[in-house]
Amino acid sequence: MDGQHTHGDGTLRCLPWQVRDEHLLHRHGRMLCLDAASRHGVRMRYRVWRGLAEWRLELAELNAVVAYDPDSVGGFTLSPRQAGDADKVRPPSTGGIP
Repeated sequence: MDGQHTHGDGTLRCLPWQVRDEHLLHRHGRMLCLDAASRHGVRMRYRVWRGLAEWRLELAELNAVVAYDPDSVGGFTLSPRQAGDADKVRPPSTGGIP
């Protein structure tokens, strides 16, 4: 990700917790950022918007949320939605990078 999407401390601007450097380019992390930007009225190219729409549809069809585990290989995974999942993302149980 470029400087538009990250803070200097490794935090994705759209997530309130730190993300390991090796996870910054993961598809689900990027889509969460695009989703947040879209919700704030940021205009995007049609190709980007379409990819976001397809990702949102994938989450809906799978009844899933994005979960983040800093200790896993990919970091971000799709996880079945549980009671208490309010949006598209489930915060890490550890709060991100310790």
